[in-house]
Amino acid sequence: RRDDLSPPAQQAVDLLGQEVRRFEQLVADLLEISRMDVGAAQLERDPIVLAEFLQFVVARSQSPDVPIAHPTEETYLVVTVDKRRLAQSVSNLLDNAVKYAAGATEVGFERPSAEQIRADDLPEVPGGWVYIYVEDRGPGVAPADRDRIFDRFTRAAGDAGRREVATGVGLGLSL
Repeated sequence: RRDDLSPPAQQAVDLLGQEVRRFEQLVADLLEISRMDVGAAQLERDPIVLAEFLQFVVARSQSPDVPIAHPTEETYLVVTVDKRRLAQSVSNLLDNAVKYAAGATEVGFERPSAEQIRADDLPEVPGGWVYIYVEDRGPGVAPADRDRIFDRFTRAAGDAGRREVATGVGLGLSL
């Protein structure tokens, strides 16, 4: 019945609706993290053509025209992933590029070289690893924030507590 309300009341309803959606997303993110912590998160792995999938995610983002980059020979690279979680991760990076770095300039993927992967650091993966990245116009994460940027509730030191800069609570990268 929003249309039956006065313009100021409609604006209040709209603002309340935005806050409720933001709160719902926060609760969903916290539940997801809790499931991961206790090992209850079930990965639903499906094969996808990575370039097509990234194009799909980018097209539905705030930056639908960002180009997808990848080696030509990897145009039809098939990877097995949890599509929902990968889409969420890429979307979070794209959103952060908009919020903190004047937007994304490129989304892409590549296979790392043997020098980039040290056996001590990462487990063996059938078929190997693929790096997915989001480039942006920003200066990057400040060195002081790099050790903790993927921790829960972490936002860049200069943005912490400044709601007008970032509407998030610092869960996106931890997810």
